[in-house]
Amino acid sequence: LNVVSSPNKKGTERLAVLNKLVDTNMTDLTGADIKTWICPVRDVLKGVAETSVCYSSKRAGLSERIIKKSLKKLKDKGFVEVIRRGAPGIGSSRYRIT
Repeated sequence: LNVVSSPNKKGTERLAVLNKLVDTNMTDLTGADIKTWICPVRDVLKGVAETSVCYSSKRAGLSERIIKKSLKKLKDKGFVEVIRRGAPGIGSSRYRIT
């Protein structure tokens, strides 16, 4: 039984992004940081993820405050680039996972 399938382009891109996280110094990241990073990675479409702090908070089981703190840390370390900051009436934030 062969359970290994060839990855699609989206899966290959996700794996490359995950490898970058693991291959760099992730010892400075907390579990909350990694959970915060995984939420938008899951939603990447054409290199951009669109999600809200509220939705990420629910998915990760973390407070919105922790999500915001982790996003700042991830941005400062170069793991996430904020393309558009979301707000009511504008929509969700957009992120490029770098």
